[in-house]
Amino acid sequence: MLFQGVKDYLLTFSLFSFFYVSVLVFEGAVRNDGEPRKSMMSLILGAVINAVLDYIFIFIFHWGLKGAAFATGIGQIVSFAYLIFHFVLHKGKLHFIMPKFDMKDMGRIFKNGLPNFISQMSITLVIIAGNWIVIDMLGETGVAAFSILLYVNEFMILGYQGIAEALQPLVSFNYGAKEYGRVKTLVRLSVYMSLAIGIVMLLISTLKPELVIRLFNDEQNLIELASHAMRLFFIGILFTGINMIFAAYYQAIEKAKLSNTIQILRGFVFVAIALLTLPKLMGENGLWIAVSVAESLTLIVTLLLIKSNKLFL
Repeated sequence: MLFQGVKDYLLTFSLFSFFYVSVLVFEGAVRNDGEPRKSMMSLILGAVINAVLDYIFIFIFHWGLKGAAFATGIGQIVSFAYLIFHFVLHKGKLHFIMPKFDMKDMGRIFKNGLPNFISQMSITLVIIAGNWIVIDMLGETGVAAFSILLYVNEFMILGYQGIAEALQPLVSFNYGAKEYGRVKTLVRLSVYMSLAIGIVMLLISTLKPELVIRLFNDEQNLIELASHAMRLFFIGILFTGINMIFAAYYQAIEKAKLSNTIQILRGFVFVAIALLTLPKLMGENGLWIAVSVAESLTLIVTLLLIKSNKLFL
């Protein structure tokens, strides 16, 4: 039954994959064309359409997961249409031209875009590896707790990612103009913002984690397990934001090797080592703390990179 539901959703949503990918591309292009509000509005519009159609297709038409996939796909079409009119109506400086493929330019795009790819893939790695270990150690209740942590963590990551993506075009422009004082201010401001978000989450996860858990489930055993897990899982949440900010900074000034180093360490190397070793040494606590340990180790490397490459701070 679970397999059939996943199959129904993926096959249906695949029909809209072009629009999903295009929204990711054009949302960034519109933002970098000086219209961040329009970029944000496209995502809000798509999300609202998605939510409304979810209710209609699932609860009124009883289409199940296929209906959910159709709702998401139609939301993506609406976002795509909203964004594409920015270029069709020549609202900004960027516009469509016939492409001239240059392997050198393609190489720069690939190299500079690789950190984002690594960042997204790292989330998949944590989910897959974590689920294998959790199901073996704690069974279905553990998987449910781990899923809640991942949902909350993804919410936090989106906040950090929003700051990082807003930082990049500003850094690129000012770095190219040799306005290093502005670069310094922008990076510091981004770090302070990420720390503010992290502190709020750290306080919630430490003092009242059950408030968050109850948004997902009210089963007492799950609440107790997930609350304990959340206190450990988000110990390193402050470090996550700093690592993402500096990975974005290096990407913005086209130092892809440095950005890739940070992303690979936090997303693959350190997290894999932590997930494979800490549960054996510390039991379930080692599982919950693995991501924080990986982010902490990455922060040490990040600080060394900052010092050795003379970041303008």
